Amino acid sequence: MIATFHSDPVELLKAMWRGNAAMSNLLPLDGKLAAIEAAKAGATPTEAMYFGQGYRLPTGWGWDRVAQVRAAHHIASHLVPVALDGPAIAWGVPMIEGKFLQRPRGPMAPRVFHRANTFYVIELPADDDLNAHAEANPGTVRIEDMFGNVLWPEGTEQ
Repeated sequence: MIATFHSDPVELLKAMWRGNAAMSNLLPLDGKLAAIEAAKAGATPTEAMYFGQGYRLPTGWGWDRVAQVRAAHHIASHLVPVALDGPAIAWGVPMIEGKFLQRPRGPMAPRVFHRANTFYVIELPADDDLNAHAEANPGTVRIEDMFGNVLWPEGTEQ
């Protein structure tokens, strides 16, 4: 068996899709085309996958600027600046400077709760009363897994 090493971002992306059906199935054809275009422009394969899901660079940003920020923060990849409402910019893929953002989908929209200088992205139903209650009373919304273990807030007694 011969292992092939790809250094071209587009080839890396295609190799990832060929090697992992779950990753390939995440994006429809138009999403894959958007991901390939992002990879051609300078995105890493992971960043390109997020672009295929609808992420975009903020107005005025180019991949050269993303590369400068990667170097300034001593990070290898996986960070995409995402435009928020107004002039604000957050970093979309895992975390940088304590911020994490997910793209809204369907009737759910990310709500960011601030706790101990950390940001949690919690998806709540599109219920204005529940959202208003959660924002006005931090710590009153709990997220549990299918076994009843409390996942958020952290440190909650089981």
